Amino acid sequence: MATQSIPASDIRSVLVNQFGPEAGDLSQELAIRIIAAIGEAEEEANSRAAPEFFRAIEQRRHAGSSMGGTWGNAQGSSALSRVDRALSGISGIAEVLAAGELARAGDSEERQLGENLTDRLFYALEMLADSARADMERARTSLARDSQRERSAPGLGAAP
Repeated sequence: MATQSIPASDIRSVLVNQFGPEAGDLSQELAIRIIAAIGEAEEEANSRAAPEFFRAIEQRRHAGSSMGGTWGNAQGSSALSRVDRALSGISGIAEVLAAGELARAGDSEERQLGENLTDRLFYALEMLADSARADMERARTSLARDSQRERSAPGLGAAP
């Protein structure tokens, strides 16, 4: 609600629309103070930086590697980035499955993962592994093609 642009004559109607008919019983002075407080709260909320948790999520979304860094701009770096993330996912899922197996072996029913979740985690493992294999093959093909071009370019390492 943009409170600075509300004419004084409309303040009560804005509060009634926002908070219900009881707000119509407020004095004009109190209504103005409430609108001002709302405006200050909006300004403070808009000026505050996002919490660290959300900044970290946004950073990781744009990072190339599972550790938050980048793979650079080298040929095949985007494929390596995807492989890195897939392997990180595989590792995390494997840890969860191992913990679930320990709980099952200890006969702790309330701490087990459950058959449906276990099946979905194994499916996710397969999909991540397939994705990593495909990306590795694309990177390998790309690197081999670039290497072949370098060897066959005149004056750039071609045999005499």
